[in-house]
Amino acid sequence: MRLTCNIPVALAALALIAVFAVAAPARAGSPLEREYSVSIMYEAEHTYAGRLANARAAFAMLQVFFDSDPFAPDDEYSFLRDVLRNTMLPEQGYVMTQYGFGYGACGAPSLLNHLARTAVFLDADGTEQPVFEVIQFTRERNPTYGRYGAAIFLDLTGPRSKDYVWRLNPAYDGPMPRITITIDDADPEKVTVTMTMRYGDEAALPAPTLTPTASRTP
Repeated sequence: MRLTCNIPVALAALALIAVFAVAAPARAGSPLEREYSVSIMYEAEHTYAGRLANARAAFAMLQVFFDSDPFAPDDEYSFLRDVLRNTMLPEQGYVMTQYGFGYGACGAPSLLNHLARTAVFLDADGTEQPVFEVIQFTRERNPTYGRYGAAIFLDLTGPRSKDYVWRLNPAYDGPMPRITITIDDADPEKVTVTMTMRYGDEAALPAPTLTPTASRTP
């Protein structure tokens, strides 16, 4: 039995989906607290039947994983093992598409990969460091997910499985990262999935330098 999420290149070339990230330098609560978001926008015109259903199912399982407070120093996390629990079943929300069962689930590891590769914290020495480190990654060459596309392939026999594996940076000593996923489908033509992480710096951001302006007197 094989479950996958790869999309034929011919269809991928037609996809008009934007991937973007938003850093929020403003602090909430503690002066060392930081918030960072990345998003994917799905345009209905180029979304085949069942794609969003499989994406929603994978995002839901990823949120369950995040809610379990999983991150610990030196532990590695497998998308297939720890997020999907090596299952993609109809009762979990996965459906058949014209390309096969479960196609479209790559949105979840791709958005996670975007977060893992771009979220940074300010270390105690004042240098920026990545919050996460990517251990295993297979590129999903598809404009839908941009440069951060990550393929997963669940082969229950093992040999053809493709996984996404990551870990918390051992240098990160801040508060436990809290990650939430929201799906905005108010506009059915443009469904946006946003992943937001709250975490912390180990040093305060430097105060902005004000450039003095020349004064004129009459």
